[in-house]
Amino acid sequence: MAVRTFAASLLSAVIAAALLSAAASAAWVSPTGPRILLRADASPAAPARAIAYRGERLRVTATRELPTGSWRLVELDGRSGWLAGAQARPVAAPRRWQHRCVLRAAGRYAAGRLLCGRLLPAQGTGYRTWDPVLSRSPNRSDRRWGTSTLLARIAVIGRRWQARHPLGARLLIGDLSRPLGGPFGPRFGGIGHASHQNGFDVDILYPSVGGLEREPSRPDQVDRRGALELVRMVARTSPTVVFVGCRIGLPTLPRPVRPLCRAHENHLHARYAP
Repeated sequence: MAVRTFAASLLSAVIAAALLSAAASAAWVSPTGPRILLRADASPAAPARAIAYRGERLRVTATRELPTGSWRLVELDGRSGWLAGAQARPVAAPRRWQHRCVLRAAGRYAAGRLLCGRLLPAQGTGYRTWDPVLSRSPNRSDRRWGTSTLLARIAVIGRRWQARHPLGARLLIGDLSRPLGGPFGPRFGGIGHASHQNGFDVDILYPSVGGLEREPSRPDQVDRRGALELVRMVARTSPTVVFVGCRIGLPTLPRPVRPLCRAHENHLHARYAP
């Protein structure tokens, strides 16, 4: 009886140690599903804290081995939470991006070029890209090139949106520029762009009613409260101008926000300076 009691106590101690200790790890994992909830604790019953998406590389900062299975405490760009071992697959650490040539935005937004630009990732914290011509995600890679300045602003906007909506829909990022900049007119699909030629312009779709990660095809499908929040958020990232639609019911906003009634009823257009 004493031996059985001792064994039970030892088992309890091992379990308690596993619960209380979290060994740091330098491993990286990626979610096995398209949309995985990160929990506040190592339990499927714990409240959801954030969302991780397929294709993202999450850094493992701690592990817990429990009788019910293993768990990983992961983090990425301000998001953190516990992920069940069955929902994570090991991946290599992300490679550091290296720029081997000098980036230069030549000319103007409506008559320019982009030399040694950067490709916006298909998705990132708080956003995923959207192809406005094919109405699907991700956007084609030859439509999402920009300057370092532009990509840094998009990353800031995405992280701020994620922080305010940790369990909500991500932003949809539309077109930036072509790989070498230059004309981006109707021959590239849809109505095309008169600008977007030197890597400083980006289209960001307004949030949709119902929290769907879909393009709002009509003004009445725009979440106006979310759209106003987005416009104000973008305006705080020092753009030179933000164009918004006229029919979605946004209040009059100070510069740099300006109404542009043609073809901006489902997205805003932000432009930055070098």
